Amino acid sequence: MRPAPELLRRLERLRITSRGRARSSSIGERRGRRHGASMQFADYRSYAAGDDPRQVDWNVYARGGNLVVRLFEEESQVDIHIVVDASRSMDFGAPSKFDAARRIAAALGHVALARFDRLYLTAIDDRAGPTTGPLSGKDQASLLFAAVERMAPARGSDLASSLQSLAARFGSVGLTILISDLMTPTWENGLRALSRRGHEIALIHVLAPEEVVPTAGEELRLIDRETGRHVEIHLDDVALDAYARRFAAWTGAIERFCRDRAIRYARVDSDTPIETVLFDGLRRRGLVA
Repeated sequence: MRPAPELLRRLERLRITSRGRARSSSIGERRGRRHGASMQFADYRSYAAGDDPRQVDWNVYARGGNLVVRLFEEESQVDIHIVVDASRSMDFGAPSKFDAARRIAAALGHVALARFDRLYLTAIDDRAGPTTGPLSGKDQASLLFAAVERMAPARGSDLASSLQSLAARFGSVGLTILISDLMTPTWENGLRALSRRGHEIALIHVLAPEEVVPTAGEELRLIDRETGRHVEIHLDDVALDAYARRFAAWTGAIERFCRDRAIRYARVDSDTPIETVLFDGLRRRGLVA
């Protein structure tokens, strides 16, 4: 799940936006020094539109013509918790929702590391798995990618239980990014648990294309990936119309829930290229900039 080298370089020009970051902003890569902390140089990255020109290393530019900005470890950091739904329902679609979720987690994780945020990564199903982190800095990217690669969908889903457990486990308040198909009736209580603890929340809702727009005229056996129960249906025009109405009502209710609680929401089809997800979808939704 390690992104291609060219994509990694493009990701390093992004940053994950957070209200916590805005509160601590003044100037610089992390724009604002914690009281008593030293500004310790850590690394360079390529200059991107919107960067503070005062952070450009003009000596490097004079030597080789490359515009780079300095990164500092001791500037104010944001805690980024990336939480991936690893329940059985995610193992559906071509490509699967789970593979799409892992690609998104790896890409966003690299963005956080390149900006020296404190990154935590957890897979959940009907319980919260072990957390990898805190990680910070590009030199720990291999730990991120290895943790993403180890994830596997094997159990049922209970977002209320798993997210409540995570909310109690998290030792610091930050931005929690949940990547899930929300195929469980308990997701609302799980997000409420995080919100009560003061977490800023972003929800990336991953669905398979055939869940969004089923193919007409097929005789299907629909199987609940969580329970194994199934039902036989014929997808005629009447069934498709009913499905479209129910789907619109379901996704509309999710968007309203998120809007009412200042949760950033983005829906992603599992076959959407990761570049489009990051540089178009999530950027338009304000999760990255």
